[in-house]
Amino acid sequence: MAAGFQFHSGSFRDTQNLGRALGKVLHRGDLVALQGDLGAGKTALTQGVAAGLGIREPVTSPTFILVAEYSLPCGGLLRHMDCYRMHPNLAGAEAEDLGWSEWLADADSVLVIEWSERLGLLLPADRLDIRLETVSDQERMIRMEAGGVRAAAVLQQLAAVRPG
Repeated sequence: MAAGFQFHSGSFRDTQNLGRALGKVLHRGDLVALQGDLGAGKTALTQGVAAGLGIREPVTSPTFILVAEYSLPCGGLLRHMDCYRMHPNLAGAEAEDLGWSEWLADADSVLVIEWSERLGLLLPADRLDIRLETVSDQERMIRMEAGGVRAAAVLQQLAAVRPG
């Protein structure tokens, strides 16, 4: 059974702060799969993750470029991928063309994917799934589920520093 965690965000800043706390417990080689409607806060959460990982440069949604890379202070990269513009039936092929297999094998990088559901079976089993649901204009319900041992350890560390 997958480990789970739930968080109520009352604002954009809360979502970023949760992301920052998550970024502080992520390790190189981790994969975070984000899901949620347009405007649900996926990029805000990713901005927080980047800050928690020590990245100082601005993080924006890579919707039109598909992938943005940011250097981690400890070496490696944060790869921020957005699958929104990928055709649902072709997303796997598009991801492979971008370097998907190499990214999964890269133990020095953290991978955060918006609209991850479009990748389907390409996603590894050991990942942190995060679903952002809009409650009101400002409020979000953020549900996290760990799909493997590595992701469960991340979720356990996050729950210890940021109770839901």
